[in-house]
Amino acid sequence: MLQNLSHDIKTPISVIKSYAEAIKDGVSDPEDIEVVIKQTDILTSKVTKLLEWNRLVYVAKEEEFYPVNLNTIIKTVANNYKFKKDVRFELDLDNSYLMG
Repeated sequence: MLQNLSHDIKTPISVIKSYAEAIKDGVSDPEDIEVVIKQTDILTSKVTKLLEWNRLVYVAKEEEFYPVNLNTIIKTVANNYKFKKDVRFELDLDNSYLMG
């Protein structure tokens, strides 16, 4: 699994580095920065999934469950995406809890 993860993370890093070096050396158009942005989005997604998996493994071990306010969690997640152009949230939340 670690070998697959390393490969999945290494690929976008290689693309980002090669495009950045080409832009720096003047052999690439500045518009190619879009490729760099796309690859960083891919890399961010993979790292986020890895961190979520790590949290799940940690919670599965010995954690005690306690009431968690869903309203707070949803607002926090929505706030993380507030600067994304293509994402818009309309929240109508109650004060629900779950054991987590």
